[in-house]
Amino acid sequence: MSNTGIADETIASFQADLFSNREEEKQLFFDTVCAKVKRAYLEFTGVAGQGKSELLKWMYHNACEKGYLAAYIDFELAEYHTKELAPILTTIAEQLEQQSSAASFGKFYEALELYQHELRQIYRQTLMEEQTPDRRFLNSLEDTYLSIFNETLSLVLESRKVVFCLDSTEKAYLNILHAFEDHIVTRYTAHPNFILVTAGQEELVWKNHEIRNLVQQYELPCLDLHGVQQQVNALAQKKGLQIADDDLVLNTMLELTQGHPFSAYKLIDLWTDGFQASAVNKSVIETQFARSIRELSQGVIRERILKKFEISQDYPPVTDILWYLSPLRQIEFDTFKFVLATFLPEWFAGKRYIFFQQLMGEFHHSYIFKRWHLGSGFDMDPVVRNILLWDMRINAPATFREVEKTLADQFDAWIAKTHDATQIRNVVERLYHYAAYLHETQQSNVGELVQQELHRYLDAYFYVDTPEARKPLHNQLNRLYNTLAEDKDLVLLTDRAALLECIAMRM
Repeated sequence: MSNTGIADETIASFQADLFSNREEEKQLFFDTVCAKVKRAYLEFTGVAGQGKSELLKWMYHNACEKGYLAAYIDFELAEYHTKELAPILTTIAEQLEQQSSAASFGKFYEALELYQHELRQIYRQTLMEEQTPDRRFLNSLEDTYLSIFNETLSLVLESRKVVFCLDSTEKAYLNILHAFEDHIVTRYTAHPNFILVTAGQEELVWKNHEIRNLVQQYELPCLDLHGVQQQVNALAQKKGLQIADDDLVLNTMLELTQGHPFSAYKLIDLWTDGFQASAVNKSVIETQFARSIRELSQGVIRERILKKFEISQDYPPVTDILWYLSPLRQIEFDTFKFVLATFLPEWFAGKRYIFFQQLMGEFHHSYIFKRWHLGSGFDMDPVVRNILLWDMRINAPATFREVEKTLADQFDAWIAKTHDATQIRNVVERLYHYAAYLHETQQSNVGELVQQELHRYLDAYFYVDTPEARKPLHNQLNRLYNTLAEDKDLVLLTDRAALLECIAMRM
């Protein structure tokens, strides 16, 4: 009857010596487990490879080490891809029994065996008879084993805290999650010893308002430079690697991966030929740079983050769409439609508004696009965008130049169409894409040419033709100044201080 074999292997795969960083999340877990009055359930979200599973495994092991009981369920495992709660409850029962003699689920197993025996009979009858079998007795047996499970768990909770760790929740069958909520979680919302921690690529939607009120949702962030350094140091020590040119290695990793833990691990794996070579240095990075980006695009984006993401067959592969969208820093409907119709015309040219709207809706309901807090636009997940953009820039430079030039020209056309000073975002995006294009074609003249463009816009749209227009103009110039001053991308391409001086002279 045991379901814990694969589950135990998953838990055992946790390597504590490679788990670094996440100090805030660790403290959050301790605060939650130790809380005596203010209770909470924790939910961690993030794209694949962000370290959610390792964090939950750490919480499982740490709970056990602190004397609590814990159960770990990974919904990615095939054994949980069923319409039955039994595999989940059996795994929980067996894990709790392994940790404490007080957790005795013998009666649960007996009741479950009766239910499964009757279920097999129902299946046979369904195959042999045309009429639908009477399931009332089966339903009563299900109620019995669920009741006994909860009675046993309640007894355990009288003296021990129990932590349920539910991983990869985006892969769970929705009806099973709802059944688990109805039959198990809802019963313990007021119990001080019951703690729930979940992790998934998307937020869970709980039906019960008491559960919703308890859930504290945290988006797991990427690592900063210090975090990447800790990860690299842990890997180097574990694998016996020599990391030379530390600053170059770490900054290159952060630039390519945005601090995405799995991507960083993948880079070290690539640069050491599967951890066979012992040295990582400037020479290794330079000779394998383009290949590294290709491998990140394939191994991280296509095979990990986007592996389960599906869209209608009316559209091209999702990676093709995102690849062409990656130069966009901000995605609004007009830019979304323009890019796809321009660069994937065989799929999108001449299509109606609703065709694009439905596709944007599919991205919106995923973890790939995140809606702005204000406005009607979206941001692409930064890890996905960064790797795909590097792939285009390094491995398809002609396409990169074409896309950047086309976008710069299109933003210029949109500005000319409105012919006023309110198009602050379009002006900034025009300057950014123009600078990105020049950086690949006329690098020595980027600053001068971008300043000329800014002067052109200031002369054409930011001028006073009546006394009443002076104050609105000053407000628009101030908006443009502040927007450029906060732009973290443009400063990497051109002299931002010179651009700000151009604006200040007009204020």
